[in-house]
Amino acid sequence: MKSLSSTYRSLARQYLISRSQIKSTTRARPLSTTPPNLTKNRIYDPIRSPSDFDTLILLSASNRTALITLWTASWCPSCRMVAPLIRQLIEEEGAGEERGGVGYAEIEFDSPTLGDVAGRY
Repeated sequence: MKSLSSTYRSLARQYLISRSQIKSTTRARPLSTTPPNLTKNRIYDPIRSPSDFDTLILLSASNRTALITLWTASWCPSCRMVAPLIRQLIEEEGAGEERGGVGYAEIEFDSPTLGDVAGRY
């Protein structure tokens, strides 16, 4: 008569073998039926009006690319330090291109023509 622990080990071994066979034969289904959009990264001009921002949001949504925004101000010293680093990552190192590209725009929220965009987002 088999001991209880050897029976459990045998069942566990059979379960693991069957799980490994299932994993090797099944394929992950893509979330979307359209092919991925493999585009280059794009850097936009600084945003100074609500219509520019809305246009970029619609553009990135229709292209299925991420839009990275950096909210800056003319008086902000840390913004002036971070902006070139992010720009370098996107332009020179191609961060995000393997996933379909990204868009990058700086939003100058102290611009007099921006209105209430900072409050909405």
